[in-house]
Amino acid sequence: MEIRALRPEDLPGLRLAFARAIGFWVGDEYDAKLGRLVDFDGSFVACDGEEIVGTLAAYRFDVSTPDGGDLPTGGTTLVGVQPTHRRRGVLRGLMEAHIRWGREREFAALGLWASETSIYSRFGYGPATRRGGWTLDLLGIDRDRTPELDLAFIDIHEAAERLSPIYDHCRSDRPGALSRSPAWWQERRLNDDPARRNGASVFQFVVASKDGEDRGYVQFRRKSIWDEARPRDLIWVEELIGDAEARRSLWTFVANMDLAATVEVFNRPVDDTIPFMFRDGRRARVHVEDALWLAPLDLPRFLSARRFAAEGALTVGLTDAGEKLRIEGGPEGVQVRRTTEAPDLELQWGDLPGLWWGDVTARALSEAGRLSGSREAILRAGHLLHVDVLPWCTERF
Repeated sequence: MEIRALRPEDLPGLRLAFARAIGFWVGDEYDAKLGRLVDFDGSFVACDGEEIVGTLAAYRFDVSTPDGGDLPTGGTTLVGVQPTHRRRGVLRGLMEAHIRWGREREFAALGLWASETSIYSRFGYGPATRRGGWTLDLLGIDRDRTPELDLAFIDIHEAAERLSPIYDHCRSDRPGALSRSPAWWQERRLNDDPARRNGASVFQFVVASKDGEDRGYVQFRRKSIWDEARPRDLIWVEELIGDAEARRSLWTFVANMDLAATVEVFNRPVDDTIPFMFRDGRRARVHVEDALWLAPLDLPRFLSARRFAAEGALTVGLTDAGEKLRIEGGPEGVQVRRTTEAPDLELQWGDLPGLWWGDVTARALSEAGRLSGSREAILRAGHLLHVDVLPWCTERF
C-alpha cells in the first residue's frame, strides 16, 4: 500500500474512492471545484497498485481565537477508506502523513468536523465548539416587531462582493470562525447546486444596512408546502451574519415572511439569542451537537492563542500525553512553558480544545469525571477561562 500526496490528475479517483467509502456521489464537475480549494501538499491518497482506495484532503484556514486573533490551521476533510481495504492501517497512514504536513507547515492546529466521533480522538483531535440546529415555529408567534435597519434583496452575482466584508468584520466576535478565500466563497458558500435544493428555491440574499453601510446579511432558501389548501412554507436559513442590530433586523424579516410556518437553520451558536427575540421563546427549539474539532500541533502556541479574563496562573497536566504546562498571564496575553511541577488540573488531551476555547468549563468537565483538581483550582480556571460568548464554527467542511 502506497501513501502519497494528492495530484491534480488524482481528483477523479479520489472522488470515486470517497464515494465508495461513504456514499457521497457527485458528478465530475466536482473535480474542478475541489481542485480550486484543496491544498495538494497536505492532501493524500492511499493506492493499491493504480487504484486509489483511501483519501484525505486538506484546506488552509485561519480560525478566530477567544482573544479576537487568528490561529493558522490546516483543515482535514474527505477522509475515507473503501470497505474493501479496511483494517489495513490505511486511515492511520493517511492521518500520519497529514499531521506531518501540518507540523512542517508550522500550523498551530489541525481542524475537522467529525462524521463519526469515535474516529479522530486517537489522532489528537478533540471537540472545540458545538453547533445549534434551531427550529423556529412561526404559527402564532408575535410578529409585531419592526426591523431596525434598512433591508434589501441582492442578486447572487453581487453576493460575494457585498457579503465577504461583512463576514470578515464580524468573524473576530466569535472564537472558532473560519477565514474564507475568494475561491471558498465561490465554490462553497455561494454554490447553488440544484441537486442540493431538495425542492426549495434558489439561494436568496437580504442585506441589512444603515446610512449606506452594510451591517449584516441572511442567505436562505424557501420551500413551498401546502397542507389542506393552507400554506406551511419552510424557510431554510443557510447563514445569518451581522452585528446585534443587524441580526435582530434579519431575524425579524425571516419571522415575518407571509405564508411561512417554520424556520430551520442547521448551524448557529449554541447561545444564540433567537429565543429571547420573541415573547413565546418556547417556539424556538435547539438541537446541540459537536462541530469543530481541533488537534493542537504546537501546544504552547495553541494555549497562548487566548488571553485570561484576569491575572493568574494555571498548571495543566495532560494525563494521556505526559505533558505538564504552566500558563501565566492575564487580559494582555499569556505565556506558556513546560514544567515538572504538580498540575492544578489534570485532563486528557481530547478535552483540552473545548476547555481552552471556552465551549466547556472546568467545573462541567470535573462533574462529568473528565477533569481532576482541587475545588479552588477548578474555580480559578473558570474565572481565568471565562468567555463572553461561546465559540462557534461558522462553516462545516
